[in-house]
Amino acid sequence: MQTDLGYYLYIETSSPQKPNDTARIISKTYKRRPGGICLNFWYHALGDTVGELTVYSRVQGQLSYRPLWSVKDNQGNQWRAASVNFELDEDFQIVFEGVVGKSFDGDIAIDDISVNVN
Repeated sequence: MQTDLGYYLYIETSSPQKPNDTARIISKTYKRRPGGICLNFWYHALGDTVGELTVYSRVQGQLSYRPLWSVKDNQGNQWRAASVNFELDEDFQIVFEGVVGKSFDGDIAIDDISVNVN
């Protein structure tokens, strides 16, 4: 956690991107288990026109997403930790969605994602 090793995911907002362009990454399917789920990750959202980062759950076989967590606007030039606890009684996936803001001055990144199923 918080090392220079590894990789992070990033939504680029410079041209040819346009406002409201969207990038999603969808996890593998996690099997349902009794108890809760804890999603941990780090995010970075910097710029005057940052869009939005939203985390959803998606039940396997369904097209709809259930919002779990979201952040908008400039969060400063630092990585921030996020922890999301939720429960599902079905097999599920985690969806990270980044949306481009009003212009090129606003980038979003995520790193060190972990899902703990109790």
